[in-house]
Order: sequence, then structure tokens, then C-alpha cells
Amino acid sequence: MIRRLLQVLLLVGLGVGAWLVRPGTIEPVRDRALEPQPPAFAGCFGAAERDVAALVSVGSIVRGDVIAQLVSPAGTAPVKEAVDGAGAALVDFGDLGAAGTVGVLTEFPSADAAAAVTMRRGDATAATAMCTPPLTGSAIAIGASTGTGESAELVMTNPYAVDAVVAVESSSENGDDSASELASVLVPARTTVTRDLDGLLPLRTSLSVRLRVERGAVHAGILQEAQGDVASVEAVAPAQDWWLPVLAVANSGARLVIATDSPLPVNVVVDSYRAGTVSEAVFEGVVEARSQLDLDVGEVGELPMGIRVSSDGPVVVGLVVNGEQTRALSPATTLSTEWLLPGVGAFDGARAWVFNAGEVSAELVLQPLASGLAARAVEVPARAAVSVPMETGGAGMLIRSSSEVAVLWSTRNGGLALGKGHPVAVLTD
Repeated sequence: MIRRLLQVLLLVGLGVGAWLVRPGTIEPVRDRALEPQPPAFAGCFGAAERDVAALVSVGSIVRGDVIAQLVSPAGTAPVKEAVDGAGAALVDFGDLGAAGTVGVLTEFPSADAAAAVTMRRGDATAATAMCTPPLTGSAIAIGASTGTGESAELVMTNPYAVDAVVAVESSSENGDDSASELASVLVPARTTVTRDLDGLLPLRTSLSVRLRVERGAVHAGILQEAQGDVASVEAVAPAQDWWLPVLAVANSGARLVIATDSPLPVNVVVDSYRAGTVSEAVFEGVVEARSQLDLDVGEVGELPMGIRVSSDGPVVVGLVVNGEQTRALSPATTLSTEWLLPGVGAFDGARAWVFNAGEVSAELVLQPLASGLAARAVEVPARAAVSVPMETGGAGMLIRSSSEVAVLWSTRNGGLALGKGHPVAVLTD
């Protein structure tokens, strides 16, 4: 369980590249709801206790109903919110009857939608993590720590009618580093199960959790309290190519965590992109079998920059931001020409972290997911990562780009929240 969170207001500056905002008439978001589309599902988790509140933010490009329901054997009543065209919806965990660390299942009008959970105290932000599709194979949640005064909670939620069984292993600065109590965890149908990692694996400075679903399906991640801040990170499936914009956060440092569930060592190569220049293979290393590798971002290059991590085996790459009253975690992501950022419009001071790895500038259209808010254009230089301010209003943002980019987003108001956007498949006109 997450222990008492300290609210500390801290002014944070983000590294800003040479981006250009251009007002004008922008093509409106396309209406994709011409034909009925099958619904899509995603699972979320968060803490709703004491004075900490959790919100589910949903962004959708298709009109229809968004349904959110608490994962509970009691069968609590779902909450339904309508999304009209390109829009967004907010659902408070409290409206679902949530208390403590809980899971929520969200149903969207179609796959052209995404959801994220944002935790906050009053108007102060604390953490955000994407809701994820059902996990039926392997996934890794990166970046936790269990040092003195820190807590880390593994959360596995099963909103489905069949019991799930999950094998849980982990790695740390000590290599393959697992607790026998997690070798086989039963997650009963329609329940959320938590495990206190700080009790099972104490005094680890860097901890990645590997999950393998042996039966059924779950949604999983880690809730972390450290440095007087709270962080949340979802478990994601391993891949061999990862992209990550990294900006400077005042009074904080950043490190990459690269973890693998492979039974064999994995070779990794890190490239950096900054100010129009790509530096290939600035780092080459080996992630040992079922282990992880930690790398200070300063060893890769100067911020702001974009990072690509490629490998010859499956890995998960994540970013850990750690500093004065600051802890934030996010998985790296992929490249896409279209992104949904659920939750970004609900808070003041939110910024998109955009990484353009291409050889030419990327022309972006930013469309707030709320009626009456105008779109605007932004130009992102080639081979660079920049910070783009987001408008307040609605619950999310749609970003369309002339070329592939990688997108994260952050907000700072009493706590740093950092999360990745959701890549949306592009439809031909």
C-alpha cells in the first residue's frame, strides 16, 4: 500500500528545443465513426485512499460511450460517459466506489481510443500511467526501488471471469534477483492483487519486475513512493526497438533502465539525436540473461535529446527521473504519425515531449479533445527532442504528424507525472 505522500510545490523547468507554433486554420479531426466499430478494452490501476484521488482519462477519435467499472467481486455499478466525435471523458475512481489500491476496466467505442490513470492530491499531480490491453504473455515493469523510506507495490488486476496465474520474477543491481513468494501468484477473477516489493525485496536501488501469465489475463504495473513523490508505471511487452524523448527536469537526474526476460544475454545499442545530429552507438553493452542494465542519461548525451535503443533480443526500456521531491517512471515507446494523450488537458502546465528522428522537420497538428478548442500547428526540427506546451481543457490531446515521432507527456504541480502517449493507427482518407 502506498504510504503517506508529501505535497511539495516545486517549480520545474523543462528543456525546450527550437519548436515553432503557428496559429491558423487547421484541418479538423476526421470523423471516423462512419460505420459501427467493435469496442476495445483496457485495464487500469491506481491508489484512491486518504487524500489521494485517481482519475481515468479517456481520449477517443470515435463518438460513442466510454464505460468504466471497478474490478470487484461485488459487481459494482459501471459509470458511463458519452464521447461526441473527437473528445474525451474523465471518470473519478471515487465515483466507482474505489478505496485503496484498485483496478478499473474501461471499454471504448473502438480501438481508436486510449485511457490513462492520473493520481493527484487536490490540484497537485503525482503520477500517470497508460491503461493497457489484457496481458496474456510476458511483460516487464521497470524502474522501481525499495531503499530506506521507499515503498513499491506490484499491482495485478483481473477483471475477467477466469482466475489468472502469474509467475513473477525480478532483477536489480544484483542481477537476477527474485523472491520465491512471487514464483506463482493467483489473481482470482474480478479481483486486484497487490504485493509489497519493499517487504519482499528491500534495499534495492533499481528493480525491474518480469511477469509471465501462465493462465488467464491480467493488467499489471508498479506503484512507487520515493523522494516524497509517487510514481506509477505499467508493465509492457518486450521488443527490440525503442524510442524515447528525454528532456531536462530541474533538480533531477535521469537514467535508462534496460531489462530482459530472455534466457540468453542480449546485446543493446544506444543512439542519440540532438540539435539536428544523430550520434550512433554512443553506448554498446550487454544485458545479461533475465537481468537489467542501468545507464545514466548523461553518459548518452546532453539534454534535451532523443534516444533510440535497439537490441538483438527482447528488452523493455524505461526512463527514471529522480531528484529533489521527484520520482517519475515511464516506459519508452515506438514511432507513429498519430498520438492520443489522455489526461494531458486536465492539468495546468502539461507538456508533450516530442522526438523527431527524421531527416526533415515534422509538421504537427495539436487538437484538444474538447468541443470549442481550436487546433494549432507546431513544427519540430529534424533529429531533435522538444517540449511543446499543451492547452488546458478537455481531458486529452490528439497529435497528428507529417512524419513519425515518439511522444511522452508530463505535468508538474506538486509532483512530477510522466507517461507515454498512445500510438493510433493511421487510416487512409
